[in-house]
Amino acid sequence: MNARLLNMIGSDEENTYKGGASDRQIALAEKRLAVSFPESYRDFLRCFNGGEFTFGRMYRISKGGAGFFDLVDEMNRASEHLAPFRERSLLLFGDDYSGSYYCLDLSNTRKRTPVVFWDRGHGEKQLPQVVALTLQDFIIEGLRRNR
Repeated sequence: MNARLLNMIGSDEENTYKGGASDRQIALAEKRLAVSFPESYRDFLRCFNGGEFTFGRMYRISKGGAGFFDLVDEMNRASEHLAPFRERSLLLFGDDYSGSYYCLDLSNTRKRTPVVFWDRGHGEKQLPQVVALTLQDFIIEGLRRNR
């Protein structure tokens, strides 16, 4: 994660987070979920193991992370009812504080992994809305929007 983005996150006093996850913790979460995280998400996790940000609530991957919501638990819960999560085409990584999810579109085979919004009120047949072409774009736009 670049220094400019880290500075933007750190300068916003409303953000609450702890230090990042280790590569071992990241690998364990990937194994438990049977997915490979995009490199941009691994970078984020190395800096922030969850937290409450102005752009959204981000789930932690280990007990030492920030926040109350665990990524593996949330994915398992969503997988019980929603095929895109069960099939691992979407990886939820946080929410909008209202119960709808921010996800990485793992079905996208291009180099970039877009961030999509999954509205829990619209059910399983919805087409998730692309909100950013990359995780970094999602964070930058969320920080700017909430200034």
